[in-house]
Amino acid sequence: MKLASFLIPILLITITAAVISCSKSNSGSKPTIKIKSINTQIPVGGGLSVTFDFTSSSADLARGNFVAIRNRLNQIPIPPTTNAVDTFPSPIPDFTDVTKGQIRFELDYNTLHQSDQENDTIVFKFAAIDRAGKSSDTITSPQIVIEYQ
Repeated sequence: MKLASFLIPILLITITAAVISCSKSNSGSKPTIKIKSINTQIPVGGGLSVTFDFTSSSADLARGNFVAIRNRLNQIPIPPTTNAVDTFPSPIPDFTDVTKGQIRFELDYNTLHQSDQENDTIVFKFAAIDRAGKSSDTITSPQIVIEYQ
């Protein structure tokens, strides 16, 4: 087996453990995120667009991090030569003294599409981490279908 097939699960487990440990070890209130809108059917050439409502009583979500982890549900595995990225960390932009607002997460079709034999069915897990290292609860998307033709 290829080294990459072992590294991806280890990376996902490490990130998940870090998110869980951060949320358990920090006192005070943690940020919250909730899916406001999501498109669950992605046509060829389309893209995923998710809007989240967030709250952060300490107003320190700005310049924090947002993490999305893809989990492919298909029974037919993708070819081993496919170099798919399943973890999408991104910095949260700077904004001042805001305790409520929205975060938008988008991925294009070429990033989402993996199979040329069937529609891809995936779910995402999302979390926001503030500057103090406090993590929101991890939330899971509904199933998302990416059309292959």
